[in-house]
Amino acid sequence: MDRISSHLLSQGTISGDDLAEAELAAKTLGGPVTTALVRLGALSERDLFAAFQDMYGFALLESNGLPEPALVTATVARLGLNSSWCLANEVAPWCVAGDEGETVILATRAPLNPQLQEIAQQWPGPSRVV
Repeated sequence: MDRISSHLLSQGTISGDDLAEAELAAKTLGGPVTTALVRLGALSERDLFAAFQDMYGFALLESNGLPEPALVTATVARLGLNSSWCLANEVAPWCVAGDEGETVILATRAPLNPQLQEIAQQWPGPSRVV
């Protein structure tokens, strides 16, 4: 059992039966157990992201917190990313000015994607995956 599934189970967000059904679906169809939990209706995306936030400190970004498309396009170029890769990986990067300099924000549906963590680590200033 992965860490996030264990956390969801221990918090009572999902049941043992939900988890067993999702594990079977993930094994049969492929993909993460958490995706199967959402697709089976045992878990909402909001609850899944709340669990990620609890475990890893990721912030949940509301749609009214998104930047203008031009800022995302400019940040994609600054980071040397390919826009097709960003679309395929469901990543929207942008920069915001702050007291510590520019912070790169990487908004995604997959905050544990190792490539995103690598991009965040390569940024010379602060970074956040949301």
